[in-house]
Amino acid sequence: MGYDSDELRHIWQKAAPAPSPRSPSECRMDAFHALIKWSKYGKRAEYGWDVDWIVPSCRGGSDSMVNLRPMHWMNSARQNE
Repeated sequence: MGYDSDELRHIWQKAAPAPSPRSPSECRMDAFHALIKWSKYGKRAEYGWDVDWIVPSCRGGSDSMVNLRPMHWMNSARQNE
């Protein structure tokens, strides 16, 4: 599923702010405390991240915004194994 910039910003805001002195507009922490960077969305890089489901669709989760969160790509891959 593709997301427009407003949807991505909304999902991004769900991540916890990264420890100081990092800018919360550029760096945040996913649910597993991995550092992610806004500019690395969709990349398999050190701080790359994807949109992940809180409740996976195979367990009845939906694609609604309330069920989406930012996740470091490696954590997302582990969750979806």
